[in-house]
Amino acid sequence: MRGTIFDMKIAFCGHSHMQNVDDLKRKIVSLLRSLNLQEPIVFLLGGYGRFDSISLHACQEFKEKYTPSGSLCFVSPYNDERYYKSRSTALTAYDEIIYPEIERTPRRYAILQRNKWMARNCDILICYVKNDWGGAFFTLREAKKRQNCRIFNLADRQ
Repeated sequence: MRGTIFDMKIAFCGHSHMQNVDDLKRKIVSLLRSLNLQEPIVFLLGGYGRFDSISLHACQEFKEKYTPSGSLCFVSPYNDERYYKSRSTALTAYDEIIYPEIERTPRRYAILQRNKWMARNCDILICYVKNDWGGAFFTLREAKKRQNCRIFNLADRQ
């Protein structure tokens, strides 16, 4: 990862299906602004589903307007050429690709392990979690185990 251990790391997770997409993007940008982030920022993004797409666009806008030194990082669940080739167009939106040390994880659990890695390596988790099941809930639950992780659930703010 291009950032250092001193960079602020912000991860995102949320459900694939939701409404009020434009409003949600505005809420993410507004939340990022309200945090008064001074240090270099690393945005950890999963790149799947509707919330990840909304988060990416919000981070792009925030980076462009407020923190050009920020880094948009796609945290990949897989590390193989075929996978990257199939996602090559989508990956051009990111500054960097990170592959966490999960290579011994069976492929069907790779996304869950990647999400766990994101929850364990972020300072702030911005999420949209309404359900008590699924990958987003699992990631939120993992982040809640950490004392120093600030969590903002946008589903609670609607």
